[in-house]
Amino acid sequence: MLNQLSERIEKIDFKKSYLKHKNSDDARIVYFIRRLADHNIRFFGQPLYEVVSIITSVIFDLEISKERARDTIKHVLAAWGKTEEF
Repeated sequence: MLNQLSERIEKIDFKKSYLKHKNSDDARIVYFIRRLADHNIRFFGQPLYEVVSIITSVIFDLEISKERARDTIKHVLAAWGKTEEF
């Protein structure tokens, strides 16, 4: 399952609404975090920072902290018109 997700991540067509710097070194990670947070907000009403950091860490085989996920997700929250923290 993780291999399939990794293959799909490699084929991501970046959308401007999630990325300002499409060619940055961590563009795939930022895109993934923001998409996952967007999904969580739609289905659960909140971004679920810790879940996002854990899933992202596993998928990319990196240590992604809850704080980094929160900082990255701020842009998604702004797009949803939410300024308060969850």
